[in-house]
Amino acid sequence: MTIRRPESEHDRVLIARFFLNVAVNQRLYDVVLEAMYREAMYLQGDEYIAAMSTDEERVESIIAYGMVAGTLATGALYGVVPVSSRITELLSFAAHDLKKCGAQQIVAELPDTEDFRPYRDVLLESGYTPSGLVEDFYRDGIAMVILTRKLS
Repeated sequence: MTIRRPESEHDRVLIARFFLNVAVNQRLYDVVLEAMYREAMYLQGDEYIAAMSTDEERVESIIAYGMVAGTLATGALYGVVPVSSRITELLSFAAHDLKKCGAQQIVAELPDTEDFRPYRDVLLESGYTPSGLVEDFYRDGIAMVILTRKLS
């Protein structure tokens, strides 16, 4: 498995093929896809960054992250697709990459629903800690969970 940022038109084709074949949560899909295309279009800056793990000519998983505009030393994890036990390497890659951008912490925000429980569990196993809860953020009864990871 190789983890890297997308670099070419060929990578964009692999990413598009990946998204056609993977069933994911629609909101997470939209956020990750947006970040992937922003990165694939070679936007300058570090607000939207994406990386992918590949096995020869196939994308296995994708991660989207970036620096949070208007903050000091804070990165954001936008999403990982698909959520599995193998994404720990992608999370480590993103943390290292964000640290190079100047991040001292990473923030991940997600709905407090069963659909996002696997994502939350993997983040907790990867060094993220619960740091906040915003009740009824998404809609009545659906809170936003805030997880953070300090980068040493």
